[in-house]
Amino acid sequence: NPQHPELIVAFRWRAVYKYYYFIIRGDFFPRENVFAEQMTIWRTMPIKKNEPVVFVPCRHDPAKQFWREFPAVFCQGSGHRPGVVCWIEKLQEKRLKLLDPRRKVHFRISGVQYGDKDFFVNDSFSDSLTFQAGILDEIGRPWQSRIVREIERCEQTAALVGHFAQELAIAAGDRNENAGGAVRAQFYFAVNQPFRQWLQAIDPEQDDPDEAALRWQAQARNIAEKLGKQMVMEAGNAALKGHRIVVDKDKKSERTILYTAPKAYNHFRARLWEIYPKTEP
Repeated sequence: NPQHPELIVAFRWRAVYKYYYFIIRGDFFPRENVFAEQMTIWRTMPIKKNEPVVFVPCRHDPAKQFWREFPAVFCQGSGHRPGVVCWIEKLQEKRLKLLDPRRKVHFRISGVQYGDKDFFVNDSFSDSLTFQAGILDEIGRPWQSRIVREIERCEQTAALVGHFAQELAIAAGDRNENAGGAVRAQFYFAVNQPFRQWLQAIDPEQDDPDEAALRWQAQARNIAEKLGKQMVMEAGNAALKGHRIVVDKDKKSERTILYTAPKAYNHFRARLWEIYPKTEP
């Protein structure tokens, strides 16, 4: 009513007040060394001089497969492990022997991606890993070091594949520095299920660690080589012909390097066989 504008103002104020709310993150508690929490992984805080090591809960990376976190979650010497992992190990001690070492144990993680200042949830995710319980007892110590070593080789190969993708991009005339990101993810996707199957099939009491590691290395090398050949085919004729890049230039002369797909592939295969040496006759 134009004759009573104060009524309009009052109505609007009441409407805003009716739908007013607060966004809060909930209750808080100190997160340092809260080891009563048995179902999380941990990371160390930056160590200050003359102060003890402090552990705080660590969030899972949704872009990282759970098996790539094996060293931090399951291996002794990695810091403070989750309580549920230590409990499985405890059940297999000689004086207890409550758990068959050949029994399969299934570990599942779940995580949440939070929004700005952790006020709301953007996404949630989960992953799992299955292997024989014996990998976590004394018999499994040599296996743990072998598994960690093969995960490190996968990390090295992923970095190599990413570098190879950048060289192919340069050979095709593209200086995109992010060319390797998608290819690294593609390699991890390719080895994901084979690695899980290899880990699940390990029998610490019956298998030989060296032989099992060599079987996986041959499989991982073949996966990387197949991906490398596919990348060369997709690079096209421009990368096959190559592209020359100036790397050093002064007033009198300049030095260039010719990038080509065959040259990059040869470097890739040579480095790959350094990561996974051929041991067959």
